Amino acid sequence: MMRVSGCKFWSGTKTLEELFINSLVINSITIGSVIHIDGAFSKFISLDSDYNNGNVSIELVIQSNTVIDTIPLSPAEVIPVVEEDYPLITIEEAEQYLKKKIRMQGYVKTNFDTVKIKGENSFICCGSMASESGFKIEIKIIQFKKPFKSPFSKGDHIEAVGIMKNYLNHATIILNSLENMKKLDEKKMPLHKLVLANKELKFQNQDEYSYKKQKRF
Repeated sequence: MMRVSGCKFWSGTKTLEELFINSLVINSITIGSVIHIDGAFSKFISLDSDYNNGNVSIELVIQSNTVIDTIPLSPAEVIPVVEEDYPLITIEEAEQYLKKKIRMQGYVKTNFDTVKIKGENSFICCGSMASESGFKIEIKIIQFKKPFKSPFSKGDHIEAVGIMKNYLNHATIILNSLENMKKLDEKKMPLHKLVLANKELKFQNQDEYSYKKQKRF
C-alpha cells in the first residue's frame, strides 16, 4: 500500500489515464488517498528522466494487467458533546449554591455592557437579571470582545449558566463568556415590572469574590 503524494502514473509512452480513461479507479485517486497496487514492478531510473518529478530514483512500472484499488479511510470518530445538567435555581436559593455552577432563568433588567474598573486600567462586562418574584441579580462576564455588543435587549427571557459568587456581599453570577447565556423564547417582561424588581439577596459572613482573583472555569 502507498499514499499518493503528487506522483504521475504512466505506461510506456502513454499515461495511465490515457490507457484507462474510463476507469473509475483512476478517477477516484486523489492526493492523499491510500492505494493498493498489484501487478507492478519497480526499477531504477535516471534523476533527469522526463517522467521523474519526484525526489527518488525508483519508479513503479504499471502494466496492462496491473490492478489498482483505493482503500477508503475510516471517518474520524465523532465524540459526542455531553452537556452537563447544572441545577436550575431561583435567586432566592442562591446562597445554597455559593461557588457552584448553576443555571438561572429570568429577564434582562440592565442591558449588558462594559464598565471600567475603578482604579484599574481594565474593564468588566456586566448586566442584571430580574425574576418574576421581584428579585434582581447581577451577572458579570469575564471574557468578552471589544468593542462589546450585547445580543440581548431589556426584558428578554434568558438563561445564564455560571458560578454563583459573593461579590461585595451581593449574590452575583460569574459567566466565562457570552456563550454561557442564551435567549429562551420571545417572552418579554414589561418595563413596569422590570422597574419594580428591586429586591436583592445579600450574604453575611461569606468569602467575597474579587476580580483580581478571577479565574477561568
